[in-house]
Amino acid sequence: MPTLIIEDGSIVAGANSYLSVADAETILDNQGYSFGAITEDQKQQFLIRSATYLESYRDAYQGYKVSCEQSLQWPRSNVYIDCCAFAANAIPNELKLAQALGAYYESTGKSLQAVTGGQNIASKEVVGAVKVSYFDNGSVDGYTIFTDINNSLDPLLKRSGGLVTFRV
Repeated sequence: MPTLIIEDGSIVAGANSYLSVADAETILDNQGYSFGAITEDQKQQFLIRSATYLESYRDAYQGYKVSCEQSLQWPRSNVYIDCCAFAANAIPNELKLAQALGAYYESTGKSLQAVTGGQNIASKEVVGAVKVSYFDNGSVDGYTIFTDINNSLDPLLKRSGGLVTFRV
């Protein structure tokens, strides 16, 4: 079983997580979640999977890796959170929350990795010339949307040319 190596902003060699199990449990408890009755090794595995998932945002994060030698995408330079410069030797709380939530979802059997398959349509109806399809909550085209993870990561992502997006 891999051991957690925690990136704390100081460019830790071989880092594979932004959180220890204890820190993740504290964050989850503050959000009203719990890993439940799983082993310490499983918690570590889920934290590593979640960190790997967060790495998939590498091209969407603001700024740049501080060093080409660092194992993970954070720490980063030239990052602004809520219009304030973020320290290039720290890990944002938003990222830590996203990793803890990702590990929690993994622990419940909801994989962060995309699954293949068609759209999960719960029901359809036709009203006049309009066809309406209702999809299972959170799942479209075989992908699960983890809204709370996305919301946590949002302040860390690049903005695209002043476009404003909103959820419907």
